[in-house]
Amino acid sequence: MLFVADRKVDQRGRMDLIGVCEKVYSFNVPLKIEGLKVVLRLFPSDGALLNEPVKLKLSFKLGAREISKIELEDRLTIDEGDGWSPAFDISTVMFPAYADYQVSFYVNGKKIITRDFSVVRESDLAKPVDY
Repeated sequence: MLFVADRKVDQRGRMDLIGVCEKVYSFNVPLKIEGLKVVLRLFPSDGALLNEPVKLKLSFKLGAREISKIELEDRLTIDEGDGWSPAFDISTVMFPAYADYQVSFYVNGKKIITRDFSVVRESDLAKPVDY
């Protein structure tokens, strides 16, 4: 799972990820981040998926509280040995505070991965680091 500013896919299916990040700096919160996406690379573990119904969910948590979620139900076909790289537009997610957020991805209710994403006060960028 990666957080990116943009994703481009060419005619051969090659993907370019632009602006990969794990934290953003901001002068103000709450914050929505224009154009931010979550990109994943998924491989079925039990062979091919042939027009299978799938429930996908991205969950955004601050501590134990879910602040936002994105859910999608679809039917997927993924050939054996192949993968799928969905990109979820998360520019509608409101990050309410300067904090570390846990972003989790679920397939059919099973947690697949969790990554941290941080919103940091812009003034913290200029503080000297004590070694």
